[in-house]
Amino acid sequence: MVVFAQYRFDSDSLVLKKDQQVVVLRPKVAQLLQYLLARPQQVISREALLDALWQHGEFRDAALTQSIAELRQALGDDAQQPSFIRTVPQRGYQWICPLTQPKHNKHKVLLSALLSASLLIGGGVIAQFTYTDPTPVSAQLAHPALTILPLDNQTGVAANAWWGYALHAALTTRLQSDYRLIPAAQSTQEDNSRQVALTLSRQQQRYVLTIHTARQQQKIVVEQLDTGFDDVAEQIITALALLPEGQNARKPEQVASQDYYRGLQALDEQGNRLAKSYFEAALIQYPQHLAAQLELARIAWQQGELAKARALFAAMDLSAAEPAIRVRHYLYLAEFYKALGNYAQAQTAVQHGLTLA
Repeated sequence: MVVFAQYRFDSDSLVLKKDQQVVVLRPKVAQLLQYLLARPQQVISREALLDALWQHGEFRDAALTQSIAELRQALGDDAQQPSFIRTVPQRGYQWICPLTQPKHNKHKVLLSALLSASLLIGGGVIAQFTYTDPTPVSAQLAHPALTILPLDNQTGVAANAWWGYALHAALTTRLQSDYRLIPAAQSTQEDNSRQVALTLSRQQQRYVLTIHTARQQQKIVVEQLDTGFDDVAEQIITALALLPEGQNARKPEQVASQDYYRGLQALDEQGNRLAKSYFEAALIQYPQHLAAQLELARIAWQQGELAKARALFAAMDLSAAEPAIRVRHYLYLAEFYKALGNYAQAQTAVQHGLTLA
């Protein structure tokens, strides 16, 4: 634990806190802070930082500049009048804020020793005193190690990497009390740490998050890259059973989403017939699964079941639907109207979809 000003930084889990509040940093920025704190008062060249943290990549230099700016912003630092990171012209950067060790109250330590002696003399009571210690060191050391690897962005859009940073931060916040989170840069085979790899790709105009561990692989459909990081993090934790029994109960909608994903895969590989059965299975698990309802409606009119398609579209309750689902609803509806020859209604539906998008 490193303490500076009003901040505390855990170099093992890469968690920064300010007055007990977690300051969210994307992983690379947290690694940058860790590197600087390990070399206080040293002038570190940009080349050294790039070699340590950005070995590969076309925009390494720009990434370093951006990360320095993000770290300064997170710390409330001013580049012109710095309190933490000083830019040394033509040379690099220097961490200038003094580091301190966590303070221990001597009076509390002495009082604890006196209490322990009294309890030993009293006999028997010491067991109760020891049992009530809320955070024994042995329990902290017993936490299993876990490494969450950086997101592998395979969407073809470099800007989507930001979503991986935010998801990584959400997972770190959720799991830091149950695991010793080891940064990818520090993870070695000797750690025997469990690694979680995340890959984001596109399928059927949706995002699919593939989660890999040494023992299993899970897929989560992400309809829209928005700010729902906590929800996606919970789905990952549930899918991998990362928390103790009782905290990993799978919700019906999560079970249904697995069948929904298989339906999307079937659309790619085998067509409507097999996909239809998966979407129907999803609705059996969770009748309110709007995305599965949409795909069934589309399959219905493509197979000539126009009345069924019309009924499915009309029955959908979009009042609480996320924007991506509502956009797809209007675009599918536009396709349906176009197939019927109702071009005015198709154009209206398209306009609604574009406005939402």
